[in-house]
Amino acid sequence: MHRPPCWIEGQPCPNECAAADYQRRVLNQLELTGPWQGWRLAGRDLVSPDGQRISPERLRGLIFRQSMDERRERARARRQPKNQLVRVVLVDLAQYRLNGSDAA
Repeated sequence: MHRPPCWIEGQPCPNECAAADYQRRVLNQLELTGPWQGWRLAGRDLVSPDGQRISPERLRGLIFRQSMDERRERARARRQPKNQLVRVVLVDLAQYRLNGSDAA
């Protein structure tokens, strides 16, 4: 069980500690840290620093779209022709009929 630091030290819990615990446990609001600094969880939604909400369904859709774009790019890269040199030989048809494969 997670306990606030004031419980461990044996001191009375200040109101901000109780309010933070209430927001986290009851309202399901959590401030994120590290590379997610400024983002927070509010209920079921991920909330950006500027207040835009992303639902789990929307997030799944964005991830799906990104994976399909990457898949399409990989397929497009496989279909593109390789840059290989091609040797073109021009042979006169009459010479080919006379000499066969030695016409060139």
